[in-house]
Amino acid sequence: MDTTTGQADATKPRGRPAGQGNKIKFGRLTPLGAKEKYYEDYGTLGEVLVYGIDEYTEALIDYLWTKPEMKITLTDPVESVMTNINRRIGGLSMSMFRWEIISHIGVVEEGYFPVIVVAKKYKEEVLALPNPYNVEIICLEELNKPTGPIKTRKGKPGRPRKGSKGVKDSSEVTKGATEDTKNEKD
Repeated sequence: MDTTTGQADATKPRGRPAGQGNKIKFGRLTPLGAKEKYYEDYGTLGEVLVYGIDEYTEALIDYLWTKPEMKITLTDPVESVMTNINRRIGGLSMSMFRWEIISHIGVVEEGYFPVIVVAKKYKEEVLALPNPYNVEIICLEELNKPTGPIKTRKGKPGRPRKGSKGVKDSSEVTKGATEDTKNEKD
């Protein structure tokens, strides 16, 4: 852009390059969306075991710290990583009641936690461990597998209309229910 006249250079075309339309790209959740999705799905457990630290798991720890009902346990095969995050989280208020660091040996095999959140770099390693208690292993980066809208027979998104094949009208449902109860009385 010419600073003296305020006009764009004639050599560069304006706008988006050709062939790049408005495409919706389904990607992985950002750390912000992943931590909220985890809390929505598993927040009722009241505790979480985080195996390994990466951008996603660290964001989850920070987010769950704002929820006073959550107890957070951390393990990582690399001791220095645990030490660094322990310095930060251990200094927060109420950390002696809500924060714990344990060894990574036996966390899956013993089944102390029903759900383990694993950093992506350790996912294959953790999945290879024996899991006799069917502990659910979650990788936050892969938590949101994009799903499309509900498809009807004609391929249009949304719910099927009343009266279409396979969907009963509410009056038909109540008729069938009253007829079934009459047959049971006889």
